[in-house]
Amino acid sequence: MVNNKNMLCLHTSFPLLAKVENMRLTHLQFKVYLIFLFTFYLGFLPALSAQEQGSGWIFLPWAIRPAGIGEVYGVVGGYQSRSPGGGTFLAGKSIGKIDGEGLLLGGLSFWDRSITVGMGVVRINELRWEVSYTRGMAEDQPVLLFANALGGGISLKGSFWDEFLTLRSSLVAVNFVFEHYENTDLERIEFPGTGLSDLNSSILTNEISLAFWLPEKKKIPQGLRFGVRQTDFHNATKLSETRNLDWFLAADLPLWQGLALSMEAFRSDATVTRQAIVDKNEILSTLDVDCDTTSSTAQKTDCETLRTQLTDYISAHNEFGTARPLGGSRYLRAYREGRFRAAHTRYSKTELSWTFSLSDRLNGQLGVFRETGEAADQVEDLPAANRSTEGAGFRLFFNGISYHLEYAKSDDSSEWHLMLGGSL
Repeated sequence: MVNNKNMLCLHTSFPLLAKVENMRLTHLQFKVYLIFLFTFYLGFLPALSAQEQGSGWIFLPWAIRPAGIGEVYGVVGGYQSRSPGGGTFLAGKSIGKIDGEGLLLGGLSFWDRSITVGMGVVRINELRWEVSYTRGMAEDQPVLLFANALGGGISLKGSFWDEFLTLRSSLVAVNFVFEHYENTDLERIEFPGTGLSDLNSSILTNEISLAFWLPEKKKIPQGLRFGVRQTDFHNATKLSETRNLDWFLAADLPLWQGLALSMEAFRSDATVTRQAIVDKNEILSTLDVDCDTTSSTAQKTDCETLRTQLTDYISAHNEFGTARPLGGSRYLRAYREGRFRAAHTRYSKTELSWTFSLSDRLNGQLGVFRETGEAADQVEDLPAANRSTEGAGFRLFFNGISYHLEYAKSDDSSEWHLMLGGSL
């Protein structure tokens, strides 16, 4: 239950990621599982390629490595219907740095498949996420956040005129329960008397986009797509309610013999629709953290640093809002998930890729990319608040399933990302 006196530790995106307390998986175990995955796919891909896609049961092992989280792996299974109006029912379980399970009912189609509906629920038993409470491109002092979460949502998509016009709408409800913090040495940070509370939030997203696809049908569509997305965050806590407006553009242009140039860009701007506390002294009083009662000088220092950073972050969010964050497997890939957060963010990517066919349904891709991003609470500060990354990746695409291995670096950071068994 939410106590109105309490103040929440805010994250504007809600990655449902976790760890198992007594199952800290080693790199050796992760490598063994990767060998199993490759053996599974190499053994079954030829047989699957020889069959026509149709209704049937699905079983898919998968593995990911989100930056700032670590190795995660699991299985998903269910039934897929190819009949008119049919859908897909999936259930999944993950372990590693994520202990969670979920159910999904998707692909329900109507009106000659122009309208599709999906819904799902996810439970995270424990979450471990490396976060920092800085704004913009400031240097960070990350800590490990531990929490659990329960979320569910429903989405509606309409595609018209051969996907020239696409409308999307989704409603997600999230309950995020704070547990505790650790420093990067895995030592628990004493945070006595904290007023951090559960997050009870609903997120309503509406999007409209236009696409101009090239006439040649490919496994990976090529053409131009642009649009706008509005996201409203409604909180049952003493945090500001915000609205994000995102403008986005993506282009995939063929060059020669499988070579293609892809470009992506977005701008995201947050506005506050219902303002909450911005006075830092009042926020400190609401947090009610007494660092003088900690057990050692080192613990007191950790407590005071975290208290100051958290107070500053909440004040800035309540005054300005928080736009789409940068960092992670999609935006500024040399940094961990959600590394840069501010009221205004900008992002652009240019990638040169070569796609080649291995069979009728199996395609490979090699790519090199460069990204730039900006994040600041004031629009006029954006040009000076920037980072850039460069990297390369190898990908496989099979029957709507993708397998990615990417590496990216910047002047002050580097990360690698793995996804085996995701969707296109």
